[in-house]
Amino acid sequence: MCRWIMYHGDKIKMSDLLVDPENSLMHQSIHSSQGAFPVNGDGFGVGWYTSLHKEPGVYRDPLPAWNNENLISLAKHIKSRNFMAHVRASTIAPTSRLNCHPFKFGRHMFVHNGSIGSFDDIRQEVEQLIKPQYFKSRFGSTDSEALFLLALSNGLENDPKKAIVESIDQIQKIQAKNGLEEKVKASIAYSNGEASCSLKISTIGDKPSLYYISYNDIIDTLDIKKKGKKKNGFVVLSEPLVDSDLYTYVDNYTCIEIKENKFKVEKL
Repeated sequence: MCRWIMYHGDKIKMSDLLVDPENSLMHQSIHSSQGAFPVNGDGFGVGWYTSLHKEPGVYRDPLPAWNNENLISLAKHIKSRNFMAHVRASTIAPTSRLNCHPFKFGRHMFVHNGSIGSFDDIRQEVEQLIKPQYFKSRFGSTDSEALFLLALSNGLENDPKKAIVESIDQIQKIQAKNGLEEKVKASIAYSNGEASCSLKISTIGDKPSLYYISYNDIIDTLDIKKKGKKKNGFVVLSEPLVDSDLYTYVDNYTCIEIKENKFKVEKL
C-alpha cells in the first residue's frame, strides 16, 4: 500500500523526520520493511501548517520521493508545528498528482494507507453519500480521497473520530448490500492545524502497520546531541525511523488524538 508520517508539536524542520533518519519516509519510498509493497514509488506529497495561514501548504508530485531534490529542499527549509507526508504505492487508481496525498479541503488535511475492498464496484454508491459542497473537490479517483470527502460530509470538522468511523461503517454496509466481502484496511491521519487525529481500522487482520513515539524519544534514538533541542511533540507513522523499542505499536481499532501537546490513545 503506502507509507505516511504525521508530526504535531513544537516547530521542527520537516527534514528531521522526512529526510535525515536511516529509515526516513524518503527511504521508505524505495525500501519499506513493513509495507505491503517494498517500493512506494507512485508519487508523494507533504502538507504543513504555519502561522502565516490557517490552510496548509501542500506539495504533491507523481514522481518517486527517493532522491527528489525538491522534496529535500522543501523539507530542509520549512519548520512547522504540524505536518504530514505520504509516499504512494498505487493499487487501482492511476499514478497522477491528483491521486497523491495529502488531500486538502480548506484547513483540513488527510492521508490514508490501506484499501476499500471492491471499491470500483461500489464507487458510485459511496460518492452519492458525499455532500455536494465537498464532492466539488473530488479531483482524483482514489478510494482514499472518497473516504476523506465522505468523512467531511459526516462532520469531520466537529468530531473527526466519529466522522471517520461512521464513514467506514457506511462503506461496509454498501459492501454487504452488494454481496461483497466487507474489506476495509485503513490507517488514517487527519489534521486541521490545531488538532490531529489518527485511526487504525482493519477488517482484515492487523495491517496496516502503525506506530507512535514522542519527538524527544526520536531525538534519543537518532542520537541527536544538541542542547536545547528537546521539543514537545508526537509522531504517528507507518513504520519506525530506526530500529528501537521506544516506538509503540498501534493495535487495531485504535484512535490517537493530539491537541495542545496532549496525547490520547483509546480503543474504538
